[in-house]
Amino acid sequence: MRFWQKIFICTLLLFIVALNIASYILVTNNHRLNLQRERERVLNEYVVVRNSIQSEINYTGMELGLVFDIPKYVVQNALKNYALSYGEENVYFEVLELPEMNTLFSNFEAISELKERKELKNLTEGSRNDIIHQIGTGKYMFVSGLFDLDNKEYVFTYIRDITGIYTVRDQQVDFFLQLSLAISIAVAVIMIVITRWLTRSIKKLTNSTRIISRGIYNERVDVKSKDEIGELATNFNLMSEAVELNMLRFKQIAEEKQKFFENFTHEIKTPLTSVIGYADILRKAVNVDEKTMTMAANYIYSEGKRLESLSFKLMDLIMLQNEKPKLQPYNLMAVLKETEEILLPKLDMANIRLEMELIDITVDIEKDLFKTLVINLVDNAAKASKEGGRIRVSVRKDRLGRAVLEVRDWGRGIPQDELSKITAPFYMLDKARTRAEHGAGLGLSICGEIVNLHNAKMNITSEVGEGTCIEVTFWQSVFDAKND
Repeated sequence: MRFWQKIFICTLLLFIVALNIASYILVTNNHRLNLQRERERVLNEYVVVRNSIQSEINYTGMELGLVFDIPKYVVQNALKNYALSYGEENVYFEVLELPEMNTLFSNFEAISELKERKELKNLTEGSRNDIIHQIGTGKYMFVSGLFDLDNKEYVFTYIRDITGIYTVRDQQVDFFLQLSLAISIAVAVIMIVITRWLTRSIKKLTNSTRIISRGIYNERVDVKSKDEIGELATNFNLMSEAVELNMLRFKQIAEEKQKFFENFTHEIKTPLTSVIGYADILRKAVNVDEKTMTMAANYIYSEGKRLESLSFKLMDLIMLQNEKPKLQPYNLMAVLKETEEILLPKLDMANIRLEMELIDITVDIEKDLFKTLVINLVDNAAKASKEGGRIRVSVRKDRLGRAVLEVRDWGRGIPQDELSKITAPFYMLDKARTRAEHGAGLGLSICGEIVNLHNAKMNITSEVGEGTCIEVTFWQSVFDAKND
């Protein structure tokens, strides 16, 4: 069952129940008020009629000269005449003789159908009992009280047909049932239109989810309402945007992994081919001069060192991606002095001068990884520099007080369109020269991973022929060593 159908059914049922309850209460209350008014009317009529009959009988007795011991026939004739005057008003009388309760007069033949007369019980002087009896399909109100005549007591019962009140109630019930049915049908039609209109946004959301499930991640919902459904649609669009971005990211990661494997395969294929080729020459050759053997051995050694460097670089890269180092505060000046001792021998061999511009500052780092970062950055700078060039390693504070590590060279530089690619694994700006130096294009990839592990930021600027500057900004708080 659809959501709009649930809303429609629940709302319609609630409306029907509420309407019928209200109608029942209205009809019941109206009937109660009518019955109360009719009771008051009958009670008043009882008093008036009883007194009038009593006066009529006394007057008739006086005319006949009967002051005491008025005969029964006089009473009966007076009652009969009085009853005739009410013949068309659905009013009846009954007079019973006490104490035997013999019927002196009655013009209501159906009274014999009553099995019990509760209104005749416990009557006292000045009291009156009233009750409603159902006789056949009719409703009658009985009012009984003591009737004194010629020092003799009778029971006088006034009877009025009140069936009309119940008929009106039944007519009102029928009317409200018909009205409820008509209103419910009208409300049902209106509710269908309203619920379909209110849930149109949910239908749009459903259609959009189907489209997204087919792989179309740029689908969005155009909902302009500001209610909960509008808020849901907004969040759905945000979710769709996040899904689209993640899918693009996953696609990019998949492409990068594919490219990584392709580059890795290509990188190991060349040295392996050389190693296998020269090893085969040494294996098959019988009369090989010393020069050829030396050349073959040099090639095998060179390509072996290249494979060794590649394996170490790959291992570093894999470990960095899985490692969560524990950062501790270290004085950068002291750590860079230790790193300088590692770098100087290789730079001296390449006739490259290393300049250090340091300040006394403490930063949270992982010491060994930080050294690896500096060594790789300086190594890349050395490869880009000419013989007799220089490299500057400096540490400073930016305007926010953050520590900034800067490695600058004045070498061949990097073209602007290549800057966004140089941190990708196996990227080589000058492939021939990089391979000749046993490089694999992984140095800056490792640097990028180390920078991320330190929650730092790396920025690279370069101009062709002018050199390259790499800045690493550490975002965590820094401390002056003098104030520690």
